[in-house]
Amino acid sequence: MSKVVYTVLFTVALAGAIYPTMAQAPYPADLLEEAQQQFSQRQYDSAIYYAELSVNDSVENPDLAPVYYVLGRAQRRMGQLAYAQDNLVNAIRLTQDSTLIARAHYELGKCYRDKVQPDVAIYHYHRALLFNPDTLDLA
Repeated sequence: MSKVVYTVLFTVALAGAIYPTMAQAPYPADLLEEAQQQFSQRQYDSAIYYAELSVNDSVENPDLAPVYYVLGRAQRRMGQLAYAQDNLVNAIRLTQDSTLIARAHYELGKCYRDKVQPDVAIYHYHRALLFNPDTLDLA
């Protein structure tokens, strides 16, 4: 091969290493897994970052309900209660999974508890038990 061909191939390979293609971009499921891992390590800023990356303006995608749940939990822990409430409501709205609905209501109850609105907190705790009466450990 000529020197020009080698130079072009090297440039293409280098560009691919520096600017990965969309096919190499992380999948939302990978980002969700990373967000959950960061949350479990109490790295709430990182959990929010990865969850927001996986959402990427796809608010109507039912597969993203767990992402909204993780995002809402992390935001609640960071004191971002309004954002947490919005994302937990999105999780409830997008899923048919009764366990996820119960957990999201439970987290909403915590949000309202933190906002010192006990009546609304009790409402969400009650909803959590309605959707998942078999378990008390919803978190």
